[in-house]
Amino acid sequence: MTEPSLRVVLCNGAELPETYIQSDFVTRLEYREGFPNRNINIQLPKFVRDVMHLPLRILDLLEIAGYIFAADRLISRGSRDTLEYHNWARAIHFIVKVRDFDFWNDHHTRAKLANTLLFMTGDKEFSFSFQPGHSTDPMGLFDDSKFVLPAKSPVSVMLFSGGLDSLAGGIELLENSGRIICLVSHRSGQPGTAKTQDHLFRTLKAIFHSRVRHYRFRCSLVSDFSRAVEETQRTRSFLYTSIAYAICNSLNQNRFYIHENGVTSINFPRRQDAMNARTSRTTHPKTVAMLQDFFSLVQGSKIEIITPFLFNTKADVFKTFNKYNRQNLIPSAVSCSKTFQNIKQATHCGSCFQCIDRRLASFACGLNEIDDVGIYNILYS
Repeated sequence: MTEPSLRVVLCNGAELPETYIQSDFVTRLEYREGFPNRNINIQLPKFVRDVMHLPLRILDLLEIAGYIFAADRLISRGSRDTLEYHNWARAIHFIVKVRDFDFWNDHHTRAKLANTLLFMTGDKEFSFSFQPGHSTDPMGLFDDSKFVLPAKSPVSVMLFSGGLDSLAGGIELLENSGRIICLVSHRSGQPGTAKTQDHLFRTLKAIFHSRVRHYRFRCSLVSDFSRAVEETQRTRSFLYTSIAYAICNSLNQNRFYIHENGVTSINFPRRQDAMNARTSRTTHPKTVAMLQDFFSLVQGSKIEIITPFLFNTKADVFKTFNKYNRQNLIPSAVSCSKTFQNIKQATHCGSCFQCIDRRLASFACGLNEIDDVGIYNILYS
């Protein structure tokens, strides 16, 4: 069956325009507690309580990013074995009710948002319509701008996935400064990933004490209503960085860190048809620049995204653990792209590209014996 040329996604109870009334290709997404047909989890109330207060525009941003991520997982790109790579490019139109309608409805805002997602995902089209009238009750006792206080100590905000790169980046920031390091994690519903992130946070906290904080944002499908049909998750980077930007706003910071080695970020094609959506651009330098530009527009002042590992290889990342004598933490970091699959007691499948890249890098640095402590389901000798 041929996929529809345009998929329409209605969010926050947005109304379907008359031009789409006859369309059968409409997806409705709702996260709010107490609303019928709630089919995704966006733990916005808990997140806001952790930071006390966020402006209306940033609440909109987190909802929009969550809806984009959910739609990305619910709308198939097509068969993985198709030779026509253009089949993987989708056209998606989002209709969202928002609080700050004037900002989001501005042509400049919509264009920047769409263009950023287009490059990041390799899709055919992203477009947005916004409707006014959305509101939510205060999400906590201190959800008011008068309770927002500047940080008492210098802080740095960074993305924290629980992988080798982000763990190495966190260690480097903690070792080289006296700043408080705020680790920002997305929870997608995979218990293994959450367990890894929490374990590493506790380990870093035991070493660096009060200089480490962990902010978690849950966004996932409600399994009783929806099942992911697409696992490429090219829009996850937009959600992840939106969460980090929200933390920056709450702490009065104008920059955050993404630690990803340059070989992964640039993601050189490994086959002739690896183009567009087939090759991830989630931390590509152009993606990072476009995200930085978009968040600066949302903020109304410059936001910087720092990528310290851009010119590093995975082997260079391993060397960071040697540099600070933290080799014992290597086996606890998870790099596998198939953590959602059952791979017995191992934390890594051992056969995906990320696992193979990690194994090669560990041998290159002479750290293969430390890395290989039963974490791989498949080993190559």
